[in-house]
Amino acid sequence: MKKKALPVAFMLIVSVVMAGCGDKPQGESVAAEPVVDEPQGVVLEDVIVLSDGWEMADAMSIAEIEALVGVTGYDTWHEPLSDAAAGKPQLSYYDTTRPDGGARNASKINFLVYTFDGTSNFDRVSGYVNDSVEVPGELWDRAIVGTMGGGIDPLSVGMLIQRGDVCIRIKWQPEAYPEFNNIDFSTDLAEQLINNLYGGPRVL
Repeated sequence: MKKKALPVAFMLIVSVVMAGCGDKPQGESVAAEPVVDEPQGVVLEDVIVLSDGWEMADAMSIAEIEALVGVTGYDTWHEPLSDAAAGKPQLSYYDTTRPDGGARNASKINFLVYTFDGTSNFDRVSGYVNDSVEVPGELWDRAIVGTMGGGIDPLSVGMLIQRGDVCIRIKWQPEAYPEFNNIDFSTDLAEQLINNLYGGPRVL
């Protein structure tokens, strides 16, 4: 698989300056500052550059999530099915400023990466993505966005991506993020994660 260049639009993801900031009211939005003088494209590696057995926290920082969401106060939520040693790291990020446990759970943005058998894992998990639409992109071989869950489980937006032998699943609940478009926000999350996994510049 050829190396793929990171789209210019991705480079507008911003740095949130954490040091030297005073206390902010809970849930206050953080203004985005565009990254300037970046090259017209960033060439990523063909394979994940993180060390074997990497955890999801190594691939996505809290500050990067906060920059994408535009709100500070996030933390990580351990997922018991995460198995980094077996090549299946998983982690969620949630908004600690929401008032109760239910809202906190609803704000979870979940990432799961299968670092092996990308084709078979994509084909298998795609069976759980309903009303899916294909999402073209330079950073992946194929990707879809649809809905996952329902019934006794909360209905989530689900994005599934295959890049080479790696399969990525991203989930988040739309009622917790009504300001975001399902496809656009999922794509922003996916581009950030892929940039970090494949050696792109970490902006946060």
